[in-house]
Formats: sequence, C-alpha cells, structure tokens
Amino acid sequence: MKSKLFLTLLLTILMAEKNFCQTETWENYTTANSGLPDNIVKCVYVARDSSIWIGTGSGLAHFKNGTWQTFNTGNSQLPDNEVICIHEGLTGNYIWVGTLSGGLCKYDGSNWTIFDKSNSQIPDNYILCIEPELNLASEEIVWVGTYNGGAASFYNNTWTVYNYNTTGKLFNQIYAIAHEDNGNKWFGTWGGGLGKFDGSNWTIFDKLNSGISNNYIYSIAIDKNHNKWLGSKDGGIIKYTDIDFFIYNQSNSALSNNSVRSVKADNQNRIWAATLNGGLNRFDGVNWQKWNNTNSQLPDNWIWNIFLESDNKVHVGTNAGYSVYSSGTTGAKVNEFDNTFTYYMQANRSLYIQSNELSGNKTSIEIFNGMGQKVYALHTQTVNKNYLTIDLNQLPSGVYFISAIVAGKRTGGVVVVE
Repeated sequence: MKSKLFLTLLLTILMAEKNFCQTETWENYTTANSGLPDNIVKCVYVARDSSIWIGTGSGLAHFKNGTWQTFNTGNSQLPDNEVICIHEGLTGNYIWVGTLSGGLCKYDGSNWTIFDKSNSQIPDNYILCIEPELNLASEEIVWVGTYNGGAASFYNNTWTVYNYNTTGKLFNQIYAIAHEDNGNKWFGTWGGGLGKFDGSNWTIFDKLNSGISNNYIYSIAIDKNHNKWLGSKDGGIIKYTDIDFFIYNQSNSALSNNSVRSVKADNQNRIWAATLNGGLNRFDGVNWQKWNNTNSQLPDNWIWNIFLESDNKVHVGTNAGYSVYSSGTTGAKVNEFDNTFTYYMQANRSLYIQSNELSGNKTSIEIFNGMGQKVYALHTQTVNKNYLTIDLNQLPSGVYFISAIVAGKRTGGVVVVE
C-alpha cells in the first residue's frame, strides 16, 4: 500500500514538474544603498564569522549582521584610505590589511598594529597581496607581495625579504603569492613571469624559458589536482600542470577578456576568472559561463577581485560597487487552488520553501528518497511566516521528492541535493 501511495505521489510530482531550473541572484551594494565608502571596490574577504571586509579607495568597510562600519584615516589608525588587499589571520580574531602607501596593518577589533618601512624591515609600504600560512607548529607566517620591494615573510617578529637583490632571480613587483601543500611557494610577478620557491631553490618561468604566454601575472589559484592557474595582463588564463603550460584566451576559448585580474578554483575544480572590462567567467574544463552587465545584474564589467564563499556564492568587487552572486537549484512551481509552492536548494544544502499560504496555516512536509523511504517529516504545525528552511546536510547527494500539505491543500515537487 505504501509503495502504491509513493508511486502515485511520484507520478503526480513528475507530471507537475515544469520549471526545474538553476536560479541566480545578485545583491548589489553601492554608496547609495549601503554603508560602502566608495564604489571602487579593490578587494573583498569573507571572514570565519561570515562578516565581510571590503577594501575601497576611501577606506575599509566591515559588514556584519546587517550593520556597516567604516574605517579611514580620519576615524581610525588605518594609515592609508586606499586598501588593496585583505586576509583574515589564521591564529586568532584579527585581519591583515594591505594599503597603497601605508604598509601592512593588523586589526583585532580594537587595536591597530602598523608595519611600514619606518618601524620595521618590511621592504615597501605598497602592499599588493597578503597570503598567510601555518608552519608545522601551527604558527602563522605572513607573506606579502609589494610593489617595489619583492616578497617578504613575517614570523617571530622578523621580516625576511625575497627580491632580485637577495635572490638574483625574483622580480621586485609581486602581485600574487600562493602556497602549495608540499611547501612550494608560487609568486606572480609584474614583468618577471612566475616564480617558484621550494624552501631552498628558486625557479623562474618566463616567456624566454617556458611555455608561459605572459610575464605579467595578476593572480594565482591552485586547484585540487595541484594545477596552477594564473590570471595575466593581456595574456588570458595560464594553466601550469608542473609539466606543461596551457593557454586560454579570447582567440582559442570563450574567455571574455584577456586581462584576468583575479582567478579562483572552487571545490568542483571549476575556475572563476574576473576580468578587467570583460565581466566574470567560470570554466569547468569544457564549458564556459560568462556574466556581464548586459546579460546579468553584474553592475560593472571591470572587476578587481573575487572571493569564493562557496561553489555557489561569489563576492565581487567592481568599479561600480560590491556584489554577491548566488546560484541554487530551484524546484517546480506547483499550482493548486491558486496556491504557489516555491522551493529551491540553497548553497549551504538547506531547502528553502516559500508559499503565501504558509503563514498562519497548518503545514505538514515529508521528504522521500528515490527508494520511497521517508527521510524527513515535519508533522502538522502552524507556521507563523511565509517560508521555511530545512537543513538537509545529513542527506547524501541525490534526487528527493517533497510532499506537502499547506492549508489543507496537497502539493509537492522534486529537489536535487548536491
């Protein structure tokens, strides 16, 4: 009897399944609708507490629990309003902030510590990137790339500098630093190609000695297969497998622009590429997807920086404000007695259900797996809002079937848990 009921429910749901699709949303923040101090957003970082740090040309912004706070040279000890890069500390509740001319800052929520050429051995006050790591003793080592002083690491109150003067190889302008699990350090230089340091030896890959297509490297990402992905100036995306170089540009791929300012690898090994005047790209190894200010709500095609909060949530810093891109699987809309039942999977594997008739009415929800086994049940309750969120993190990936009774009316649908 239960099998017949489940098959009847399954057939009803599948027949009603009309609008199963991928949804995309954009949240756009500017000086006009938020506490953002400047619409030119150079960097974005999402902290462990889910708050957001944003670097602009007019100071540092912090967005937490719906509240904005701004730091600048007038209301704080921030030494320069031009914030270039941000990274959260690895051993406590603090952030590192790199500025245009004020050096490196450490802020713990109350106190500022400034490292510049006047009070430390940092080689330059213009900080282009910050990339901390933990050593074997779980102690933090902070690496920075500078505009004219090379790279430097800070550990145990001591700065160690790596530039052309100290190595004889590494160029002095370092836009990107990446750490590999095996201990290798990778450096994206401006004019000197890609640098590799294994702790003892330096190797330089440039246009003269390798298959690299461009010596001007903005960004480095390392995927799960240990491939290095480089965003370059006018040279597109460069992939290095530790054996060969592969080039993706506008001539041989669907990349929207050859100047790739920021590149990231997500947990599915997809590559996200932010371009200067070409919008946002995503590459899964075969297919490209592109977002720009014509085919989406991306506010501007000039993107300085992206931060991947998850595979389906990307924070974007543009020349026209700060944006958050989210995507999720949306289930069908089943209409019964003019009752629209809308649902979709959120990036955190929670099922979001919305119906105008939820609020104030008794609701029952059951979820079944492909074998017809009930894996979730919300027994009859009165819901005081027009939406519900159900945590499905305990379920394995697969297709699930929803049966719901809302205000005495039965409805349902299909959802994919990834």
